[in-house]
Amino acid sequence: MKKIIAFSLIFLMLPAPAAFLENASASQVEVSSIITAGGGSGADDFHITAAGDPSYSYYFSNSAPAFTAGARGREGLYILDAANARVKKYNPAGDFNCIIKPPDGCGIKFEELCGIFAVSSGEVFVHTAREIYRIDAAGKITDRASIKGGFDCHKIFSFNQKSFTAYDYKNLRIARIEADFNKKEAAVSESFGPVLFPWPVSDQEFLSACLLTPKNLCVYKYRFGGDAGFPLASLKIETQEFVSQHKFIGNDGRNNLYLRYFSGINEKIAIISPELKLIDTITLETAYSSKRSNLLYDECVDAEGNIYTLFIDSDRLVIKKISRAE
Repeated sequence: MKKIIAFSLIFLMLPAPAAFLENASASQVEVSSIITAGGGSGADDFHITAAGDPSYSYYFSNSAPAFTAGARGREGLYILDAANARVKKYNPAGDFNCIIKPPDGCGIKFEELCGIFAVSSGEVFVHTAREIYRIDAAGKITDRASIKGGFDCHKIFSFNQKSFTAYDYKNLRIARIEADFNKKEAAVSESFGPVLFPWPVSDQEFLSACLLTPKNLCVYKYRFGGDAGFPLASLKIETQEFVSQHKFIGNDGRNNLYLRYFSGINEKIAIISPELKLIDTITLETAYSSKRSNLLYDECVDAEGNIYTLFIDSDRLVIKKISRAE
């Protein structure tokens, strides 16, 4: 509690950020369902846990709590089907490509998997909170490491050679982690928190959003290191209605950041440059989000700026693609 209070006081000491209206440049969008799959263990299915099952999770209702648009956002979609011990790959249009399935007895704790990150074409990381596994297109485990130091890895944002940036949503910390795959160990080199749903803009800097007032959403840029507690820059997005459920969901090939939030009953996505300029605001029809649960990490962005959302509609897994109209 003391950390959170101190963290909040920092905001009050900052100069006023530049302000933008959320509808300053609003794009029209096209929303289409590109993947619809039933529950099960067949090649066309995903495991979906029923709401009455003891293992049901509000956050991870299909036991596939993560998907990604690929290392450069161009290869397609990789979806973690954890309970079926596999990763399924689709092209950007939603056409099935292949299944990446490690062999039985490989040592992966599939029941604990909570994330996926693609590092190159045909190769992915999957991970539990404390173990990471690198898998090639044939399902062979090429690297693995145990994360030391009490950090729970729930989301990998980026990977650079043998280091990666990750988020621990349980302890609200973002960290840079060094991995020594020869020793099968990974350790936190720098971390920062408490911080809610951040997203890195480089290996050294990251963004985080908070509410200054119920109708004013503020984004701050921080740097890892001794001065991490003092923002380098900030911007304020002024809305007409109360804001809720704000979370960064990804970045495109130009490293523009995508910030999802609700303004009243409307779901909106602010597109923000690394220099903290509001480029665009997307407003979605209320019918689009009416059946969605508030899944953690159920959205991703590709290199072209297309947004993908995974959710469960009754007994089906659905992925929708959101594209800005030309």
